[in-house]
Amino acid sequence: MMPPVVRQIVEPSWFETSPHVVAKVQGDLVSPDAFGYDATILTKRCAYRGVTVNSASGKVKVRQNMLDAQDILVKRDEGEVRGSVFANFNTQRIAFDLSCTANPTAMVPILGPL
Repeated sequence: MMPPVVRQIVEPSWFETSPHVVAKVQGDLVSPDAFGYDATILTKRCAYRGVTVNSASGKVKVRQNMLDAQDILVKRDEGEVRGSVFANFNTQRIAFDLSCTANPTAMVPILGPL
């Protein structure tokens, strides 16, 4: 029951326990141009594209095939990643402003195939 843009974001995820998500959805759920999704997400142990994390949190907005994630905090055994990520799925461009004490090489697969 997920619109394609949300499915594209969620499918590479694995959660040991269900994440806590508070979301507001608006617009036409099958049209990426008319779909809006705002959420605050908090999760414990999980993985995204095979990268395991101890916990993750952030605020997410999806509009017109674009993802804007703010106040990101990802905790791993060796450190943390904090900041923001903006992705445009139409142009396949990503911009980020992150500070990282976790191993950046281990975190790169989160971005997906290059």
